Amino acid sequence: MVIPQILYIVKRLKPIHNKYVINELVKAKNHTVLYELNPIELAWSSVKNHVRMNNTTYKLPAVKNLLIEGIKRVDAEMFPVLVNFQYYPNMKYSKTKKNK
Repeated sequence: MVIPQILYIVKRLKPIHNKYVINELVKAKNHTVLYELNPIELAWSSVKNHVRMNNTTYKLPAVKNLLIEGIKRVDAEMFPVLVNFQYYPNMKYSKTKKNK
C-alpha cells in the first residue's frame, strides 16, 4: 500500500473511532457540553494571564520560567474556585434555556 491509500483508509475509519465517552453520555441525555466553561479553560486562562502580566523581556527562557510559575499557581486551593465558577454560570444557563 502506498501512503495516499493508507490516508484514505484512515480518513474513512477515523470518525468511527473518534468518539469520547463523556460526549456520548451527554448526547444521550440530550445536553450540550460548553467547553468554554470547563475548569481547565479557566486554569489555562490564569496561566496565560500570569505570563502576559509579568513578561518584560519577551525572551523564550523568561517566558518558559513564567509559564512554570503560572502553572504552579494553579493548585488544589484554586480548583474549587474554578469548578464553582464553571458550575454556577452553567446552572444559570440551564435554567434560562428551560424557561424558553
